[in-house]
Amino acid sequence: MFALGAVFSFGTCASAIGQTQSAILNPKDFGAIADCNSHPLSEKYHNSLESARRVYPFITSLSQEVDYAALKAASNEALGADGLEHSFKNRALNKPLYLPGGCYNLGNDTWLIRNAVGVRIYGAGRLTTRLISNRTVFATDGLWYSSIEGIEFSTQTDSATVAVDIDGNVPGHPYATRGVQGNSFSDLMINGGGSKFGFALNRQGFSGAQGDHNDFWNCHFSNASVALYFQNGFNALNNAFHGGDFQHYSKHAIQLIAGSVSLFSTTFESTVGYQQILNDGWDIDASSAGVNDSIIVDGARTESLRFYRGAFSQYAIIRGLNQTPGLPSWSENTSFPVDTALIGLTTVGNKLFRVTTAGTSGRTAPAWPTTGTVRDGSVTWTQTEFEVVHLDAGILQNTSRITVGDVKLADNGQQLKTVEVRADYSASLLDDFLLVDATQTNIVINLPRAFAGKTYTIKKWDTSPHKVTVRYSLGNPIELTGDIVIPGGSRGFVTLVKAGGVMLSDAYWVVSKSF
Repeated sequence: MFALGAVFSFGTCASAIGQTQSAILNPKDFGAIADCNSHPLSEKYHNSLESARRVYPFITSLSQEVDYAALKAASNEALGADGLEHSFKNRALNKPLYLPGGCYNLGNDTWLIRNAVGVRIYGAGRLTTRLISNRTVFATDGLWYSSIEGIEFSTQTDSATVAVDIDGNVPGHPYATRGVQGNSFSDLMINGGGSKFGFALNRQGFSGAQGDHNDFWNCHFSNASVALYFQNGFNALNNAFHGGDFQHYSKHAIQLIAGSVSLFSTTFESTVGYQQILNDGWDIDASSAGVNDSIIVDGARTESLRFYRGAFSQYAIIRGLNQTPGLPSWSENTSFPVDTALIGLTTVGNKLFRVTTAGTSGRTAPAWPTTGTVRDGSVTWTQTEFEVVHLDAGILQNTSRITVGDVKLADNGQQLKTVEVRADYSASLLDDFLLVDATQTNIVINLPRAFAGKTYTIKKWDTSPHKVTVRYSLGNPIELTGDIVIPGGSRGFVTLVKAGGVMLSDAYWVVSKSF
């Protein structure tokens, strides 16, 4: 019990630098300035490296930043100094590390922690606590069952390789460390600064770094030239993204070199239009190698043109995808450079058109053709086919909305379904066999605009006098002639396939029938 009238002072630091006994450590107690500006140690220690090393024994130059030295000192105190990390054996000695609001300038250094087990690092919020560096901002060599939250990690150059490098068992490291497993990342802002990657998992440790069961909660990633999230290794399994956003990437948002992920209500915005296709980029690229593990995408929204590409060994389940491309609209007397892309409404639905001859548009929008080119003022637009989803193994389901582009589903991966039809019906891309009950009325089956090779079989199961009409009104009519009619009194069937090629790609053709 405190004595009556006792006086307490909260205006001074609770302890000397590096000797705090606080239960929660704070880099500002170790000298951090956090105003975003450069403050080399030479400012404070008057060109005496020896004096600076008495406080920060790990520094090597007075050109290093005060913020870096203070953050590293706090980290060493909280988790154990280099070579003396608390690791698994002494994990109960870990102290939480809190980074108050501010912008911590690390200069040319990277905040590196090794053999971290059960640590907690948190800031005041991703727009309030910022860490910036000219190189990789934050890196680990071993991170188990830990939590990192409420911080922005931003590299300031396009030559940093990666902003955040979460790894384990990195080749050539000075001593044995653990891998990466069971971590929680939440409320983070990752800015790659135009470097190759924003966030990398097991970039160097590969499968030896493990890399499974990591969760990302409402994290936002931006500004990388190759991939905003890069995952490497066959043991990197069941990593999950809950919400969050991927923005401003010229190639991939997520690139998997083996392993698996799940995404729930995550959004994608490449912001580069047709450039993503030129770079062979996808929102999610899982085409390298797999582990026969499922990749689940549930309720994603994309403003990009290309969403998913997977290999046979990466089985994907994509549900409720909403594609709303972030492309410019046509406008009169406007300069359009080469490879500008927009959506034009043709007689068979939306098509992608890109500029193949730069120029200025005319006074009225052109009549967009189903194939080929169209002249618009001095601009030439060319209709361009592309795939939004490419599934060598997997399924696209739950009323996914594709605004423009094709979907490729492998025959062995569709898990297509049988539908019982008792009224007029518009077939979906996932339907396979339509069993039609026409005992009460005539029925019309409308076929969708599908990818080349898509097959439907329509079977009339009753012998009533009503007929079943199979119709395709979005392109060239069936067999270029018109509807197919299964007459009344017949238990007939017809099997149709969507054509490939150029001239006949918008038609269905009968491959077998019996009336």
